[in-house]
This record gives sequence, C-alpha cells and structure tokens, in this order.
Amino acid sequence: MNKLKITKLKINKLKIKKMKMNMRYLPALCAVGLWALLGAGEAAAGAGDAVIFFSLDEVVDAARNADGANVDAVSAATGLEVNVGSMAKRIASLSGAQLYRLSSDAAYPPRMNEAIGAYQEQLADGEEPALKGEVPSLKDCERIYLGYPVWLNGMPQEVRIFLRTHREELAGKTVAIFNATGSSGNTESVQEIKALLDGSSFPEPLLVRSSEAPESAAALEAFVAAVEGGTRAP
Repeated sequence: MNKLKITKLKINKLKIKKMKMNMRYLPALCAVGLWALLGAGEAAAGAGDAVIFFSLDEVVDAARNADGANVDAVSAATGLEVNVGSMAKRIASLSGAQLYRLSSDAAYPPRMNEAIGAYQEQLADGEEPALKGEVPSLKDCERIYLGYPVWLNGMPQEVRIFLRTHREELAGKTVAIFNATGSSGNTESVQEIKALLDGSSFPEPLLVRSSEAPESAAALEAFVAAVEGGTRAP
C-alpha cells in the first residue's frame, strides 16, 4: 500500500511540473493567437474594397475575329492593347479588391464610331439603359476603384446611373477613377463625378492614352500604390 501511495505521489508531482511548464508558454501562445486574429481582421478589411467598371471589351472580343473591331481599347503603334476591362482586372489583382462589371440592356455595336453614335442617341433622347445584375454591398468598402472608357469627354450612361443609384453608399469613401481613351480627356467626367459624390475623397485619376499604352503596366502599379497610400489630388 505504501508503495502504491508513493507511486501516486510521484505521478501527481509530475503532473504539477508539466502544468508549470505549460503556464510558462501561455503568454506566448496568447500572443500568437492575438496576432493571428489581428491578421485575419486586416485581411478581411482589404477584401472589402471594390473595382467597379464599365467596358465593352466583351462586345469587342466577340467581333474581333470577324473584322478586328475595337471600341474602348487603346492601341499603340507596337500593337500593345489596353482597355478598361484589362485595367480593372489588373487593379483587382494588385489591390485584392473584388471585381464587378457594370452591364445594361443597351445593345452596343462593336465599332467605335457606331458605339459612340449609340451613346450620343442615348444622351439626345434622355435614354437611361437599365443596369443588369446587382452591385455587391459597398457599405463596408473603404476604397472604390471606378473605371470607364471616355466617350466624347464624358462617361457612359451606365456609370452615371450607377453613381446616382449608389450615391449614399459611396458618400465619404475614397473613389479612385481610371480611364482608357484614344484622345479625349477625362476632366469633364471627373468633375461630374465629384459633383455627384460631394464629400468623397478622390485620388489623382489615371488616364491611359494610346501613346501611353506601352507604359500602362507601370502606371497601373503606381496608381494602386498611390491610392493604397492615401495620396489625394489637390
């Protein structure tokens, strides 16, 4: 009996020793757990940003094999091509933001002159195409990247409708505008957006012209870095 008691006593002492050793590592384990929790929170916050864009690249792609039609793409003499759709995908990849394409029930032809002609008719008739699909909630987004081709110094109706519809959700957020154009400037459309979203923050917009297409990759990286870093236009 005495031997049994001694054995049990030794086992109990061993358990107490192990408990003390575990307590030594408890602060470190807690710190690791807290670090993991904070890291998960930061990842979730970054995932809330969004890239919202309108582009006719899918229409163009469908017609390209037939006659090489091109609507909102920017082409350089080297043959390098950039359009709003490819810009949006690259920005989403660089920023980790969710990607959403604006689309409508409007039937745009794939040739640039014809597409812009359809756009002019919309403006003249006061026509507003109905947007398709649902835009994800922007409530928790800190930054919105907004892309569109510049048509006659303005923005497509789809973008204008989106901004009016989601004006309250976009209020106070950072709205980073990016465009592709052949020769038109984006000053007029940017000013219209700023008037619609009074109180939002607007970093310096990115405008890629045909002559700048070869350097567009570096320009996109610098654009995202400036937006993520909080650089704001004067």
